[in-house]
Amino acid sequence: MLKSYIKSNCTGKAILLFRELVRNSLSTIDSYSLLFVLKACTQKSSLLVGKQLHAFLIKFGFESVIHLQTSLINMYSAVCNLVDAHLMFDQIPNRNIVCWTALISAYVDNQKPNKALQLFRRMQMDNLKPDQVTVTVALSACADLGAREMGGRIHSYVRLSDQLNTDLCLKNALINMYAKCGDIGAARGLFDTVQEKDITSWTSMIVGHALHGQAEEALKLFAEMKETRKKQKKNDDHTLRTEIYEILKHLIISMKAYGYSPQISSLNEG
Repeated sequence: MLKSYIKSNCTGKAILLFRELVRNSLSTIDSYSLLFVLKACTQKSSLLVGKQLHAFLIKFGFESVIHLQTSLINMYSAVCNLVDAHLMFDQIPNRNIVCWTALISAYVDNQKPNKALQLFRRMQMDNLKPDQVTVTVALSACADLGAREMGGRIHSYVRLSDQLNTDLCLKNALINMYAKCGDIGAARGLFDTVQEKDITSWTSMIVGHALHGQAEEALKLFAEMKETRKKQKKNDDHTLRTEIYEILKHLIISMKAYGYSPQISSLNEG
């Protein structure tokens, strides 16, 4: 029941159900039910309930369960409490890649990309190999900082792994990183090598051109995207219109930031 409430985004009901279990069926509570309640606290950004739950974990001996420790890091991050998130991380004796990624993500999500990259380097010094999620988060930090050199080193690491080098989400993150770091040529070069582009690929590149004041190139690529997505026949008309609207929104905001005044009618022709 807890799991179904979380999936249905009924976080308040999940927390109420857990309180009922504590009162009447304490013996039925295990680490997985606690995990779902922690996820509810994270979604609801409820620090008070989260701290109460943390105290419950300690009281009943669940504080050393690693997936609960990682979930606590995520919960504290969601309420912008990086101090307790980091304290929780420091209490984990045998940290795995998931723990590291949770803390690195916490700093990225709370607009501290410099600290996130410091942790990323520390993780590598501990001889842990970053996975697809960790690399994506680190690239986001590079994009926020404009850290082109670090982003390039991460790209070199990706190239050495067949699994990572073929991951579309990572390629999209690299395109976004290069564009935001000012290397639009590298971004476009990588974009052009992607065979099966998704909507994120197109958006990252179109907005990248717009961010550099390349309005004509952005519009040309936008028109190409519409034609390509139609030919693929992977989307119904409603989905395609939604995708186009999202790209238009990002594109217009970016172009206006550079002093352009695009007209929606002209952008949406064809």
